[in-house]
Amino acid sequence: MLKKLKLMLLLLVVLLACALGWWIVDDNPADLSLVLLGFPLGILPAGLWLLIFLLAGVIAGILVCLPSHVVAKQSLRRQDKVIRQLKIDQEMQAGQDKLDGKPE
Repeated sequence: MLKKLKLMLLLLVVLLACALGWWIVDDNPADLSLVLLGFPLGILPAGLWLLIFLLAGVIAGILVCLPSHVVAKQSLRRQDKVIRQLKIDQEMQAGQDKLDGKPE
């Protein structure tokens, strides 16, 4: 049930993004020819150029943040492993103390 709701929400977000993109391109129909580092990029509507560079910025932001996210996730997994091992050691020590007759 929750997976279907998540899928429907994702589909709604994608449809809204497509509608917004169509609206931006429709409101900015002027043809532009951009030149990047001396190379002509072609003639496209201004709204489409806006969406292309917005998407490029989002992708660049994700790629810049990705390494720190991966490092943090690995550190968290290592800490979880240490905590699990400490809990196992603590349980084993408590069991050993019971066998030896020591109070808790």
